Amino acid sequence: MRRTRAGTVTAAQVSPPDVAAVVRAAWQEVFDTPHLADDADFFALGGSSLHAVRIIARVGEDLDLDVSVRAILETRTIRAMVSWVRAALADAGDGDRCDS
Repeated sequence: MRRTRAGTVTAAQVSPPDVAAVVRAAWQEVFDTPHLADDADFFALGGSSLHAVRIIARVGEDLDLDVSVRAILETRTIRAMVSWVRAALADAGDGDRCDS
């Protein structure tokens, strides 16, 4: 359950996030690019540790998930990061919050 200023919200009241859209939006914002392919490589885009920290902060905040810098280093692409985040959400017991 999540808490808001208005009180407690049940899981049934929370729409499942579109994980792919959240991850893509974070990458697009950080790299200041409106269009990125699913297989765009973090390092080929000029990704640095600062970029990584900004992406994981945004994704973590939007999905209420602890994301480490290692996630970027191990995944390198939007597609792979989406898979990683979905697995992390499922492992955290929030599998019902993931999109398909």
